Amino acid sequence: GGGGGGAPLLTNPPPFPAEACDDIAPSSPCWNVREHNVPALPSFYPLERSAVFVPRASAPILAARIAGVLQARSIAASYDSHNAKVDCLSRFPVEFRIRMYRGRG
Repeated sequence: GGGGGGAPLLTNPPPFPAEACDDIAPSSPCWNVREHNVPALPSFYPLERSAVFVPRASAPILAARIAGVLQARSIAASYDSHNAKVDCLSRFPVEFRIRMYRGRG
C-alpha cells in the first residue's frame, strides 16, 4: 500500500542530478544516500500518517529530490547519509526527521 490523496511533496525535479553529490562539499544541501544505506522497513514498525511510499525510486535520486525541496523551502537540515535520515528545522521553528526505508516486497 502507499500514501494517497493530495499532490506528493516530491513531484518537482531535483535542482541538481544525484551524481553531482559526489563532488559537492559536505556543508552543501546534498544527501548522498546509496541503496545499501537504506534499511528495510522493520516488521510492525509504526509509520506516521505523513509517510509516503515512492515505488521504484532509487535512493540517490530520491535523496537528491528531498534535499532540493528542503533547500528550496529554506529548511535547515543535518544529513546522515550512512543511516538514510535527515534531521530538519523549519524557520517556524518545527523540528522533524525524514527517514528512508525500503519496502518489504
